[in-house]
Amino acid sequence: MNESPRKTQFRFRGTTITAEADPFDHIHSNVLRLAIIRTPFQKYVATILNWLPRCIGQLFLWPPPEYLLPNQVVLKTRKTGWDDEFENEKAMYKRLEPLQGCILPRFLGDADHGGSPAIVLSHIDSVRVYERQSSPMPVDEFERQLEAAFREFTRFGVVYGDAKLDNCLISEGRVMLVDLEAVSEEKEEDYELAITSYCNKIVREYRLTNEA
Repeated sequence: MNESPRKTQFRFRGTTITAEADPFDHIHSNVLRLAIIRTPFQKYVATILNWLPRCIGQLFLWPPPEYLLPNQVVLKTRKTGWDDEFENEKAMYKRLEPLQGCILPRFLGDADHGGSPAIVLSHIDSVRVYERQSSPMPVDEFERQLEAAFREFTRFGVVYGDAKLDNCLISEGRVMLVDLEAVSEEKEEDYELAITSYCNKIVREYRLTNEA
């Protein structure tokens, strides 16, 4: 039985924002899917601002910060003892900014949740493939897109490191990746081995979703 969403608050750009919170999944306990609580008018204004290109939307400095967030976001709070990984993830979102919205969520900003540092990410309407017993995309196509995504990382001098199926989402026919805590710089001569081994590992897990 699904639990009803609970209310939570977080600080974003100096403003306290209230939202209904659901766990993102049963694996990432520090990640919440949020629906920001707004009046109908506030929802309207926020929707208009988020339809605009980011460079134009950021020129509208008059609304409070919460208007600049979409109605649904993802809040990821730093895990205890994971300070370095948390800072690495933020650095990698900045480094990989051109990939945001394509194969990565958009990084929307820093936050504070219950006294702990957090980041706000765009919500991706997607399928969590590890929860399904039937793959929503043919295996060959999943493998092709996954490998292409990994190669995109190497264009920026880094390798995606947390090779797990639960870090893969499928949204509108595209494979997207989350969790950049383990993204790292590697020697260029090691790129191919990393891409091949990580891709093979995830694809093996993906095949099992059809065989379970």
